[in-house]
Amino acid sequence: MLRKVLPAIVCIASAILSAPGCATPNETIDAEVDEAVYVSRTTRDQIGRILAPVMINGEGPFRFVVDTGATHSVITSSLVTQLGLVASADRSILVSGVTGAEHMASVRIDHLQAGALRFEDREMPIVNSVLSGADGILGVEGLADKSVVVDFARERIKILDSKYYPRDMLSVPVDLDFRQLLLVTGKLGGVAVKAIIDTGAERTIGNMALRDALYAKAAGLNVASSVDVQGVTADVQTAELIAAPRISLGDLRLERVAISYGDLHVFDVWNLRGEPALLLGMDVLGIFDMVVFDYVTSQVHFKPRSSGVVIRKNR
Repeated sequence: MLRKVLPAIVCIASAILSAPGCATPNETIDAEVDEAVYVSRTTRDQIGRILAPVMINGEGPFRFVVDTGATHSVITSSLVTQLGLVASADRSILVSGVTGAEHMASVRIDHLQAGALRFEDREMPIVNSVLSGADGILGVEGLADKSVVVDFARERIKILDSKYYPRDMLSVPVDLDFRQLLLVTGKLGGVAVKAIIDTGAERTIGNMALRDALYAKAAGLNVASSVDVQGVTADVQTAELIAAPRISLGDLRLERVAISYGDLHVFDVWNLRGEPALLLGMDVLGIFDMVVFDYVTSQVHFKPRSSGVVIRKNR
């Protein structure tokens, strides 16, 4: 039987790459559960992760990947089974990932809570698996009046019901008109670029328009290797891993960042194929002591730490 397609198209920008309340400056970021297993920073040997404790229909907490590049939240088939839920037989949702799009079955959730974020009576696409063996993906829906505080130094996460007041942090303004995605304008090797801050992407990915613009400027790109890219769909695409020149975004200047360039489906979804663009992934975001995604004030705040990637305030 032909399944009905819901009018909404879900964009999940998470990718896997494989190689050959009111916050004040002094607020303690409390945790209702042991969150040491939820947040980890990027090191020389591993890519960091951001997971949130999520309650569904009063059960949990479950571990959901916080994905600022996902327009909606999704749930894994194993958690659907664990909760005793039944997939909607007459509905599917078109899910667009980094490498392709696929119709997926959905399930209705009565109640979802992650900190100050709450959903009622929500239809969620069902995926087979996500990064880090998590139970689902927490997208940007419902975050318009929230702040997400990710404390890598203390391995904690907090979703607040208000803006965040930063102290000793660098701030980058973002454009939230683009499907509530965190869009930043900046420069990479002298090339103007649009960057999506994407906590669901393991590594930073650039489109071919950016690569070609850098080649045209003789920016000294040297292909180190090729990598395979796969998102929440079964599609796999190949990308070129290249050491990037300096990246400037707001107050930030990043150096020695490796970018994978590819002709990826997600840039079509975001209408960014024809201009230089990139996804700023967890390989970069996880090197900070703290990152705050403030959807109330349209800013992302960064607290630097010493790392292999040079982070300086632009002058």
